[in-house]
Amino acid sequence: MLEQYYDTNYFSRIENMKNIDNTMAIEMYEDYLDKYPFDYYTYVAYANTLIVLRKVEEAEKVLDHVEVLFAKRKYCDKEKELKFNANIVFARIKVLSYYNRYQDALDMTVANRKMLKDYGFRTGSITAYCRKQLGIPQVFENEEQYLFLQINDYSEELFRKHIEKHFAQNVSDDNNSTSFFNENFPIEIVLEELKKIIPND
Repeated sequence: MLEQYYDTNYFSRIENMKNIDNTMAIEMYEDYLDKYPFDYYTYVAYANTLIVLRKVEEAEKVLDHVEVLFAKRKYCDKEKELKFNANIVFARIKVLSYYNRYQDALDMTVANRKMLKDYGFRTGSITAYCRKQLGIPQVFENEEQYLFLQINDYSEELFRKHIEKHFAQNVSDDNNSTSFFNENFPIEIVLEELKKIIPND
C-alpha cells in the first residue's frame, strides 16, 4: 500500500474528465482507487458517476464497500465522520430516486436535511422532484426558482428564455451569469436530447 492516501492533482484531473467523458472518468477512478484504496471520498465520487451512467447496482456495491472500509478505520474525528456520512446519504438518496422509491428518498432527505445542508448539499431540487412524483402539492413562492419550476412542470419556453442569458453575446454587467455558451452552442440538438429523457407526464 502506498504511504500517501490521496492525490489531489490526479483527483482534479478525473473531475475535469467528468465534464468531457464520464465513461473515461470511471476508468480513471478505478485506476486511482487501485493506487489509493483508502481515499473514502473518491469512492463516493466514483459511485455518483456510476449513477449518472445508470450503473446503479455497481454504484450500490461501491457505496457498500466504502462504508465497510470506513467503519474499519483506526481513528476518525467526529467532523470527518459527519462529512463522510453526508456524502454517503446524498448518494443513497440518488439511488432510491433511481429505483422510484420516492417516499424513501424524501424521508431520508428530510431526516438528514440539517447534516446535508451543513456540508453543502442542496436538497431542494431532490425534495421537489420526489414530492412531484408522489403527487404532493407544492408551491414555489419565488418565481425565479427556475430549477424548481422546471422540476414541477417542465416548459420548453421557460428553458429557452432561461438559457438565452447564458449565450456569450447576452452576457453583460447587468446579467452576471457565471457560465456562458458560445454562439455555436447546439441548442436545438440539446432540446431534442432532453425530450428523450424527460417524461411526458
